[in-house]
Amino acid sequence: YMIIGMAYAAFDQSTPGQQIPIRVEDGVVVQATVVKLPFFDPENQRQEL
Repeated sequence: YMIIGMAYAAFDQSTPGQQIPIRVEDGVVVQATVVKLPFFDPENQRQEL
């Protein structure tokens, strides 16, 4: 499964495709992938890929 979220990132950590560390529940640090906005697909066009 995939978790989608939004966060503030430093400018040097804002390149789409870049992996950045984020802290989640219980202080666990995981890697997140920066993506271009919008990542929401209201017309379901990604279903055709």
